[in-house]
Amino acid sequence: MSKRMVDMEQVRAADRRVARVRKRNPNVRMPTEADLQPVAASQRQRGRPGLSAEGPSTLLSIRLSPAMAQALDAYITREGGKRPIARTKGEIVRFVLEKWLQKEGLL
Repeated sequence: MSKRMVDMEQVRAADRRVARVRKRNPNVRMPTEADLQPVAASQRQRGRPGLSAEGPSTLLSIRLSPAMAQALDAYITREGGKRPIARTKGEIVRFVLEKWLQKEGLL
C-alpha cells in the first residue's frame, strides 16, 4: 500500500455528504471494496509495454561490476552529445551489443 498524504478535511466532507444522502434515502448503499475490484482490475495495466521505437522488445536485466559501471559512466562523459542514439547506460549497452552481434554475423 502506498503511503500518501490524505487530506482529512476532504474525508470528513465526503462523510458528511454520504450522511446527507443516507438521511434522504436510508436504502442507499455505498460500494464496497468487492464492488470496486472489477473496475480497478479492468483499469489496471500490468507491466510495461513491450514496444520500443524499433518494435516489440524483451526486457533483459543484467548486473554489472563496479568497474564496468564506471567505464560506462566515463564513456557517457567522454562521448557527451556525440552519439544522440545512446545517452543512458542501457542505451549504450544495447548499442554496443548490437554492433558486436552484427560484427559476429549473428544479427
